[in-house]
Amino acid sequence: MRTLAYILAGGFATRLYPLTLNYPKPLINICGKSIIDYVLDKVIEITNDIVILINRRFENMFKRWSEKWEDINLNFIVEASMRNEEKLGAIKAVAEALKIYKAENYIIIASDNFFTDSLKGMYKLYLNVKKPVVAIYEVDSPEKVKETSCVEINDEGRIVYFEEKPKRPKSKLIATCIYMMPHKTLIKIYEYLRNNVNPDNPGYFLRWLIINGEEVYSYKLKGYWIDIGTLETLNEALIKCKEVLEPRPGFEPGTCR
Repeated sequence: MRTLAYILAGGFATRLYPLTLNYPKPLINICGKSIIDYVLDKVIEITNDIVILINRRFENMFKRWSEKWEDINLNFIVEASMRNEEKLGAIKAVAEALKIYKAENYIIIASDNFFTDSLKGMYKLYLNVKKPVVAIYEVDSPEKVKETSCVEINDEGRIVYFEEKPKRPKSKLIATCIYMMPHKTLIKIYEYLRNNVNPDNPGYFLRWLIINGEEVYSYKLKGYWIDIGTLETLNEALIKCKEVLEPRPGFEPGTCR
């Protein structure tokens, strides 16, 4: 039974300009490691079979970085985009990856997730239900939900409500870009793309699945989780990592090296 991880790293992080104008966000240093290193640390607890979706502009930087991960089966899919206006979008990028690298089970995770919980519990739940599972997280303010996605769950942990950037959040639970799906569900991405105009935010695909009757379960992350998308959240991640991690000598947190 093959479990394959798609790591989404093809964006241009325009909200972090000028820091990311000539450098990819996933490779920004936090306490001695790149953001994407922390993601890989979590993913390899489950599988060493990994595909990273990147753009042409930063291809060489990613490939130099990947040399230290030579002990895992790490592959790249490089889309042709050189600037933000040319990018496929995350959903289309996954659809293209699915034509090349196939498996029975998939982990789909954005490379800018910064979190402390292990994914082993989520994977155990996924193997038990064999349905899509989304990692959710409880924030401390409804205002934070307005910038992400709001979910409600039933007593079984199944997601019964999902809305992107809600004006009036119904809960303080948000959906992160950490998913696990069987092949039979993920291939519905082609039907979604035929009938929907948003090819980027994976949350819209999740919402579409739920609206169309797919059972989607939730796994609540423990510890802390940060979506590094702005200078504010990057600084938040820097503060958090200093609280729980011992910085590696010779590195300045927050630098692009």
